[in-house]
Amino acid sequence: MGFHCGNTPICYIKNAEMKYQLIMHRLLEPNKDPDISRGTLEGTIIPGDITLFRLQGTADYELRSYIAQGEVLDINPKSFGGIGVFAVKEMARFYRYILIAKRFPHHTGIAFKR
Repeated sequence: MGFHCGNTPICYIKNAEMKYQLIMHRLLEPNKDPDISRGTLEGTIIPGDITLFRLQGTADYELRSYIAQGEVLDINPKSFGGIGVFAVKEMARFYRYILIAKRFPHHTGIAFKR
């Protein structure tokens, strides 16, 4: 499942609603009405082709990256945020040999195909 805790453009969201960022609200404003955590666009990301990309620096001052083709599936994740279920062909191999073996964190950039 792909999850975006920030804003996702409204043109890529089904049933978009303006809400507050739940995780930030829990951390920064516990037991209060949302104030600084307001303004998050939430809904299910529309199905379609995507590109995943990550660029990062290593401890030994090198840049590493990956790029992968994928898609957003037409599945309701039943959660919060700008959220969708992402699929990458041969995900098990990608996860094991790219993300884990090369020590990439689980955060990635997403480019939507228009």
